[in-house]
Amino acid sequence: MELISTQREYEALEKEIKDASLKEQSLRKSLLAKEKYLGELSEQIEEHEQLMEIQEEEVQSETKKKDALLDSKNKEVEELVQKKFPLLQELMILFFLNLSELLKIKQVLV
Repeated sequence: MELISTQREYEALEKEIKDASLKEQSLRKSLLAKEKYLGELSEQIEEHEQLMEIQEEEVQSETKKKDALLDSKNKEVEELVQKKFPLLQELMILFFLNLSELLKIKQVLV
């Protein structure tokens, strides 16, 4: 370190040291505030992640319930179709037979 020869040089160096110390304190304070904010953000992120996991589990559970219900309803529809299809076929045959009879009667009348 260079030699200080005058009071003025001493005061200037003392001022620089004081200014540097104040700046360091200000930077430390700013750093602590930013670290605190970062900690708060980390906690919020963790809370949101937990909430998302819970919601994802709920969605999966509801999806499984809906899929099971849909499968059940599809089976019911299939059973109804299998039961009712023969009846529908019979009705169609009867309809066409009656239509055929009506056409024959119409031809005789004409």
